[in-house]
Amino acid sequence: MTTLGLTFALTISFAGCKSESKPVHDDRCGCTFTPAPMMRADPEVREDGLLGYGNGFAELYARMDIVPRREGEALSLASWLYLQTVAEISESPETIVSPKPRYFEVPGEGGKRPAAMLETTFHVNGVQVRMRRVMVDTGRDLLLLQLWTLANRWERHADAIETMTRSLRLDDVERSTFGKPAALDSAPLFEAREAFSTKIAVTEEADPELSPEEQAAVSAALDEQLQPPEGSGYELIRYAAAPGPMRAYLTQDPGDGKKHPAVLWVEGGFGGPSEALWTEAPADNDPSALAFSKAGIVVMSPAFRGELGNPGQVEQWYGETEDVLAALEHLRAVPWVDPERVYLAGHSTGGTQVLLAAVAGAEFRAAFVFGARADLEPVVREGGYGFEVFDIQDPREAYFRSPIHWVRFLERPVFAFEGDREYVADLLDMAEQAQAANRPMWTYLVPLGDHNSILAPVEGLVVQRILGDTSPHPVFTFAEPELFDAMLAAQPDLLDDVDTLLTGE
Repeated sequence: MTTLGLTFALTISFAGCKSESKPVHDDRCGCTFTPAPMMRADPEVREDGLLGYGNGFAELYARMDIVPRREGEALSLASWLYLQTVAEISESPETIVSPKPRYFEVPGEGGKRPAAMLETTFHVNGVQVRMRRVMVDTGRDLLLLQLWTLANRWERHADAIETMTRSLRLDDVERSTFGKPAALDSAPLFEAREAFSTKIAVTEEADPELSPEEQAAVSAALDEQLQPPEGSGYELIRYAAAPGPMRAYLTQDPGDGKKHPAVLWVEGGFGGPSEALWTEAPADNDPSALAFSKAGIVVMSPAFRGELGNPGQVEQWYGETEDVLAALEHLRAVPWVDPERVYLAGHSTGGTQVLLAAVAGAEFRAAFVFGARADLEPVVREGGYGFEVFDIQDPREAYFRSPIHWVRFLERPVFAFEGDREYVADLLDMAEQAQAANRPMWTYLVPLGDHNSILAPVEGLVVQRILGDTSPHPVFTFAEPELFDAMLAAQPDLLDDVDTLLTGE
């Protein structure tokens, strides 16, 4: 069992008389903790953290630690708690871990902060010990409270343990950024791009000049090839955009004469929408939009310039921003779509397209982003994805494709999600900078999730929000407890090997 960055610790001792509980404040953690009656400071527990159970009478101990955030590091509260148990499991294979954390909130001067607790039972030198770990996100750091006793005394001390857990209070602290704070541009996205000329490598040789009849024949043949299969619920359509008519997939008219909510879904990867759109897939890797279409939500998935035979040249997160806006305009005009309930969503590279459209002034009711990159600079610094059509050695190319620089121009609500096993610092920082500028963006860490495994569980929650969204303005909220529950419901064996999930070993 390991402990981190000590601030203070207390142990119980009984002297045969009553003692009042007195709050203990510590500036280093910006917190106040009230020990149970008869507790006194114990330097030995504070220094070693594991040897306090030698107390000859009560055998109840408490320890507080600061877990500082490192640049670029972010985990959900659940994953932090599970990570603390990894060493216990390796040293004591009989360790019993609670099925999942319990969540609550810790009050403070700056409002309530999220917290979670997890209990484990393990052996130390043949003695069975039970411990509760409490992890609190203070906004600046993580606060770890550990409470433990002999397993056979847990029930005796249960009330004291619960009272101490709930006694935590926080000072008013500000969240620090997870990575290097991004520079914010002073001009709107399209205006800023006017001062820059992107250089695009031609990815395909131009077709020889064809007559109008030959062009029509080639286009018809490609349409036939791209037709969705019967029973998919989709049709191949075209929408108007600057380079010309663009191909897209749209769910068919349900024929009920009603106006339905709709989602413009931007598929991840490169090359445009594919059969993945309507194809069933495992819950831990489901890139489809079936969660939306099965719920009766209209889905349109557009191909952009240069994709699926569309006119124009692929530019990757550049001219495609205009195409997203054009696709939204088309979707709002579909006869069976409620134009006031059009949502924008995308995964991975498609999520980045969504963020760019959002900061560029796209009109939508709310946007949902799964596993996007808000800042492409770290991507190109590490060599890029390997498919870039722009010069990754020119930092300006990545800059003008990174939505984080235009977050102050965000007008409509954006909800971003990523698994906490992935790099997510730029999405967290974009949300923090948005909120500092009073702009509506929130980023959520999905416990024990990766880039693909979050899709099915979180899309299910998004569907619930969309179907229930009938107020004048969207009032969505999400929280770690329901995200974790959704992950467990979609992947029941998620916790079977949690130590491997977190450590990769």
